[in-house]
Amino acid sequence: MDYNEALRYLYSFANYERVMPKVYSPTSFSLEKAEALMALLDHPERQFRSVHVAGTKGKGSTARMIQGILVAAGQRVGLYTQPHLHTHRERIRINDQLISPAELAGIVNDFPDLVARYTAAYPHLPP
Repeated sequence: MDYNEALRYLYSFANYERVMPKVYSPTSFSLEKAEALMALLDHPERQFRSVHVAGTKGKGSTARMIQGILVAAGQRVGLYTQPHLHTHRERIRINDQLISPAELAGIVNDFPDLVARYTAAYPHLPP
């Protein structure tokens, strides 16, 4: 799939940035789905050191400052933020370089198979 097809595929899923549910239920908002996905992928999040920035204000600015400090110290740094301002590519950066359209499309190309594996393994947890 190309970059535009990848974006269409991503946007085919629920988008809580655009339409927030009226009720925050434990079924809709829990870590169970994320934990199930990480288990299916053999826990890639445990393979690297990370900084998780959470809160209500200033997360993007704080994350970008941390990224700048670590890059200046010679570290290789990946950054994921949301929402984006202009292009979906802004969400994923390595050492402050946006992911290329081809790289994003290549990653998203693996998603349909992953969604099928996830659905088969966790039928009670819709993707």
